[in-house]
Amino acid sequence: MSGLTKKAIIDVTISLAERKPFNRITVRDIVTECGITRNTFYYYFRDIYDVIDQALKAQIEKYDVEDDVEKTLFDLTAFVVRRKKVFLNMYRTLGHDKSGEYIMEKLHTLLTSHIAGVAKQQEVVISDEDVYLISAFYEEALFGILSRWLTNTKNTGLEDIENAINRIKVMFDGEIEHTVANCKNLSDNAEENK
Repeated sequence: MSGLTKKAIIDVTISLAERKPFNRITVRDIVTECGITRNTFYYYFRDIYDVIDQALKAQIEKYDVEDDVEKTLFDLTAFVVRRKKVFLNMYRTLGHDKSGEYIMEKLHTLLTSHIAGVAKQQEVVISDEDVYLISAFYEEALFGILSRWLTNTKNTGLEDIENAINRIKVMFDGEIEHTVANCKNLSDNAEENK
């Protein structure tokens, strides 16, 4: 029963966020639509942003990131695309910087895990600083594309975004692997120059 209650809270919050800005949604709105008490809401979530956060985490947990980070990133993007109004309302409420922090925090977890997996596979020792730099580069790029899409006045649908992501996958295929290999070259050159 508790899993159903939590899912109902998430579904209702997302539904409300498709219709109005985050800062105009109240816990009262959510509990009224769910038919639960405020205490029940606060048993599962701290606030409305925590609900959205849990919804994203649930999406991430569906996938084995080490197996296919690109598929995971696409599936998360598709999740955002299907709920464009929700994330556009979040973007408008929080602003570019706060939305960026939020989205990039989620991307950071995926990317650093993937980079570490690539380094292990290539038997490359990579510094924490280099993992951070590689991850930050991709986080900024992905959030930049996502924020442009969110604020685009054209009616871009899931198929258009899927097309764009598939094109990006082809264009940048193997780039993280190549970048990790280059980190080994940097490390080797630094050792030679000592």
